[in-house]
Amino acid sequence: MIADLQDTSKVKEVTKTCFKVFVALTVIYGVIMGSQALLHGHPEGWAYSVTAAIKLPLLFLLTLSICMPLMYVLNVLMGPRAQFSVIFGVLMSSLAVTSILLAACALILGFFMLSTKSYAFITLK
Repeated sequence: MIADLQDTSKVKEVTKTCFKVFVALTVIYGVIMGSQALLHGHPEGWAYSVTAAIKLPLLFLLTLSICMPLMYVLNVLMGPRAQFSVIFGVLMSSLAVTSILLAACALILGFFMLSTKSYAFITLK
């Protein structure tokens, strides 16, 4: 995938694919993360799941929007002077990898949420 980001004709396609993977997997993780209340009988537990599913991708995108200008400026000043779209594609691919790791952890989180009612155990307090 990194080789595709070096080819400027494929950058847009790779970035779109990474964005789709990122959104899909962070929404899935958000639903599982928010389903703690739903699993243990809270009447409005579905609202926590929906809120977490919306909030998680938005928080990652907010972080990207804050860090992106700095990354681009540092690239121009010190780096290989890649185009803005290439830098955005690299950062979006890093978000896609992060969401893949979150999705892998979602199964573990789901298992522990089913096996205990202790919220402190889930959050490691």
